[in-house]
Parts: sequence; structure tokens; C-alpha cells
Amino acid sequence: MNPLIVCVLDMDETLGTYDRQTFHVRPKIQTLINLLRYIKSDIILWSLGRDEYVQRIVSHSLPDICKYATKIFGHTQCNRAYERYNYYKASEHIRIMYDCDIFLMGVDDKVSQNMDSQYDLRIQIQPYKQPNPNDKAILEVCEKIINSLMKAQDLRHEPLPVSEPSDDYVENVWVY
Repeated sequence: MNPLIVCVLDMDETLGTYDRQTFHVRPKIQTLINLLRYIKSDIILWSLGRDEYVQRIVSHSLPDICKYATKIFGHTQCNRAYERYNYYKASEHIRIMYDCDIFLMGVDDKVSQNMDSQYDLRIQIQPYKQPNPNDKAILEVCEKIINSLMKAQDLRHEPLPVSEPSDDYVENVWVY
């Protein structure tokens, strides 16, 4: 059985940037959300921002994240994870929420600082510091997700052992 796919997304400088007035959503976010929905991934938004700020930005600027996210974590959950696991976005903090195997992915502009090495896939993304309609970093993230999932699936599908025919072996014959 294939594991459940879970994707942890950072908000600030990963999905967009905030200039004290407006949260500017990174181009192609809808493509990423569509991909995650297509592969039936749980989406967890996890931001170091204050809880109220995260809720406000998600509600107003990232409505599809709000609509499809399994969980939305802010500063409070980051602190809990850090106190327990020494990482703000610790994999174990996510894994204990599930009673099944998961393929855990993380997308963050500070992946090595915020996410431990027990993620199945950690994707470092270029920080999005100012609006740029030509930014294609999210498409590169989508490509990395697709390629990693295909590789993981290939590893799970080992070739079947070939058995030798026995004396009571009868070959199926198709008649047309």
C-alpha cells in the first residue's frame, strides 16, 4: 500500500512576500495547489509568523490554502516543535498526527534551518522577497515533487521473481 503524501509548505518568502501592506502571492501557486490536490496530498501550512498574522494572510491572500489545508500552524506550533525536537518544523511533529505511513515533503526557503533530515523530501526554494510576475520557482518545486514521487514509486515496485515451470505446468493457450 502506498503511503499517504503530506506536504508542509512555508508561507513567508516561500508562497509569497509581505510588504507591511499587502501579501504578494508568488506566481504559479495555483499550479502547486492543483498538483498537491491531484496527488491527494495533505497540505500543512506551517509558518513562523504570529498565529493571528498567519490566519489573516491565509484568509485574505491564500484562500485555496485555507480551503484545502489539513492544518495551518503558526508561531505557537513552531515553538512547540522546537522545544520538543529542536526544529521549528520537525518531521516527528507531523508524523505523530498520522496512524499510517506517510511520505513527508517540505517546501521552505530555509529548509535546512527549519526542517530536519527525516523528511522524505525537502525542497529548498529561492526566497521570494519582492513581487516578480516572471518567477518560476514554484514550477521547479512541482517538477521536483513529481520526479521524487516517481522515483519513490519505482523503488517500491521491484521486479517479480521469475518462477521455473514445474512438471504440472500448463501454458495458457489463446484461441482466436
